[in-house]
Amino acid sequence: MNIPKMIRYSIIAAAGLQLIGTVLLPPLWAQQDHASVDAISVRTPGDDSGLTQLDLYTAIAYSALRFEPGPRGFTATYQVQAEITALDAQGRPTFVLQSPIWDRSITVPLFAETTPADQFDVTTHSVHLAPGPYLLTFQITDRSTSETLLREQTITVRDLGLPLALSDIVLLDSYDSATNAVHPRVSGMLGGEQLSFDVFFELYTDRPRTLTMIRELLPVYQSTSSLSHTDLLAELRPVFADTTTTEIAAGRHQMVSQFSTSDLGVGTFKVRIRVLDDTHSAAVERTVVSEWSGLASYLDDLDQAIKQMVYAGSRRELQRIRGGATEAERRRLFNEFWKKRDPTPETTRNEQMEQYFYRVSVATRRYSSVRPGWQTDRGHVLILHGDPEDVNRQTYSFNAEPYEVWYYYRIGRRYVFVDATGFGDYELLVPIWDDRTRIR
Repeated sequence: MNIPKMIRYSIIAAAGLQLIGTVLLPPLWAQQDHASVDAISVRTPGDDSGLTQLDLYTAIAYSALRFEPGPRGFTATYQVQAEITALDAQGRPTFVLQSPIWDRSITVPLFAETTPADQFDVTTHSVHLAPGPYLLTFQITDRSTSETLLREQTITVRDLGLPLALSDIVLLDSYDSATNAVHPRVSGMLGGEQLSFDVFFELYTDRPRTLTMIRELLPVYQSTSSLSHTDLLAELRPVFADTTTTEIAAGRHQMVSQFSTSDLGVGTFKVRIRVLDDTHSAAVERTVVSEWSGLASYLDDLDQAIKQMVYAGSRRELQRIRGGATEAERRRLFNEFWKKRDPTPETTRNEQMEQYFYRVSVATRRYSSVRPGWQTDRGHVLILHGDPEDVNRQTYSFNAEPYEVWYYYRIGRRYVFVDATGFGDYELLVPIWDDRTRIR
């Protein structure tokens, strides 16, 4: 097995960017699932065969492995098998091309070091493939227990032999500018409270160029509200956008780029990077998911959480939950309610519940006054549909009451809130379900 501990590159500077000198593979950021996988296309160094190098990453939680006592402490061993299957033009599996296998051994001096939920072991293995679509099936087997974790991922290996090209994007757990070390975050998960995050990518050019680089972070909405059916993915305006121009020498460049965020919240986002000059252009994007770390503590007060579900279920469903004779019974009914709405029941995370209560917390923080913010009209709309795509505000004047107009273009709705009292008590002009809220 070939696991690079350190890969050195030359360091150059570019506007808005830092190019790295060292790549390390240390432990990952914490996550709920036991194992994550990722696959990153990069240009094969010094190879003109037309094949692309695909770096396969795995991350497995220490807590998912059995550590056996030994003379040097406690040791866990596991095996990774990555089956690579070619897909046809319709996305159907055809035949298995490669099945690389590699083994790992982890030793720690103390048993307490085998159980932290935030400790992960990372491996990487490189293969070479022709550009095209593939199905990757990862099988991670604990050698002591024979227990197996399976992960699948459909990817498209891109042709990176063009005059101007970008590798796939690697989400980073951290970046140390002093040592020029990057720490990959295999899970692709972000924390909703993060103010920024870094990504790593490579840029290839056949000659010196003056390049314009456009970086964007775009929210991707997968439903018309937190409670409705799944629609076609819809992109909205970027939550981060930046354009820089820089001189780039011919060759291969490794770059770390920072994306600034503010209260990212819960949801799916697309990281997009584009480079262009007068003759060529290249683009790459990847999806990242932001989760809210405050859900567990928010649900400690079960009765309050049930009250806040007023926009999530029918009166009959909520009466059934509240009617539980004991707290244990109410919690069982509460969990049963949300389990039915879990878009990914095969994972430990319930994105629907997390998104709903995150919006409750945001509404409470923004709009509380005499009433809790989640009980206000603005809180009601926010919880159902998230932040509006556009807001038109009118402050107090002698001939008009203050008002706000919230636009949701993706669902064709517009909500008008009026502050009739002048004390910030904005109320809907017409009910939320009224046909007059439709944008005509």
